[in-house]
Amino acid sequence: MERDGLPCSEVVAAVCDALDAKGDALPLYLLRQSGFAVALPANACFGGCNLYGLDVRPGTCGRRGAIGAMRRCWASQAEPVCSVYEAANLDCLAVPLRQACELWGYGRAVVAELALPSPSTFTPAPGWCEEDARGYMVFEGPGDVDGRRVVLLRDVVQWIVKARRCPLRVAVKDMVSDLAATWAASWLYITVPGDHARAMREDDCFSGERSFWEQFAQDDTAASCGLLGLLYTMREHWGADGLPDADQVQRMGLQALESAAVRMDVAHALWGWGTVAVPATAADASPDALADWPALVAYRKANPGSDWGMGNQLDILRSELERRMDGRKETKSAALDAMAKELGQGSRQSLSKVLSTERKRAKQVASAATPRRCAMARR
Repeated sequence: MERDGLPCSEVVAAVCDALDAKGDALPLYLLRQSGFAVALPANACFGGCNLYGLDVRPGTCGRRGAIGAMRRCWASQAEPVCSVYEAANLDCLAVPLRQACELWGYGRAVVAELALPSPSTFTPAPGWCEEDARGYMVFEGPGDVDGRRVVLLRDVVQWIVKARRCPLRVAVKDMVSDLAATWAASWLYITVPGDHARAMREDDCFSGERSFWEQFAQDDTAASCGLLGLLYTMREHWGADGLPDADQVQRMGLQALESAAVRMDVAHALWGWGTVAVPATAADASPDALADWPALVAYRKANPGSDWGMGNQLDILRSELERRMDGRKETKSAALDAMAKELGQGSRQSLSKVLSTERKRAKQVASAATPRRCAMARR
């Protein structure tokens, strides 16, 4: 309402219409003071009170009751205010932040821009198979098959341990950190035995098998499902004791976690998994002829350790940093982190050092040139 200046009734009607149209694809949650938000229980009452207590007539509970109460309680108000006599639960309704942004423009989508490799130049890490007992490592969709390949997160984290020579808990911590963003869900898939991988859904449960009574518990927290559930379960079960073996996976009901996969090009952009063939011309290219950021990335990978001061490398580096920070799409630290990974530079500190060193060199050149110009002016 504040953004568009629309009447409350129109905004409420638009929100409720979207909830009706999307159905279960747009899940509703109930905030809890004691912990995580929970998926909206079917018996959550929104009918208010009457002389006999809570009004639990058909249509006053669950999703249908929530949308009906929104139309009834909010549309006639100057602001969305809920009467305690109508339904206290209504004030605690929530939707996923990502979908609120996509549908209604709430907040601001900050999507990391990754330098994804071309499928034609990318080679998976050794050991990757296009098909195994968990299913085909390809998701359905338009375009070439090579651009739709996925790799199991389990395999990637094991590769990180070997490639970086780090403990498993460190590799898992880094992976969770890189995936802890709302847009990361679009990179993730679930492999299906005998079929293509499918996109991960927000109702995919990763917490393992639950008892008969746990399946009907209202406090089945949202931490078990979707992206949040995946990251939570990774931290819980991929730790100091190593990855669970087949018997432990079966016993603890972690099949969903074992089937979680990520797009192959994203795995390379985030963690360096797999290799990209550098064009033969990149090694011999002149730093004066570099046209854009991808060209600089190819040049630096083909010529590691070469002088940053040659050609227009620094101009491209600064332009790319400004582009990523334009409109505060990313913070400077986040932008430098992503750029360092793409360049194979190691860390943002190394890029910051490059930029600061060149600034000092430019000042020294300018100060050295100033006396000569003054002397020439006196002559």
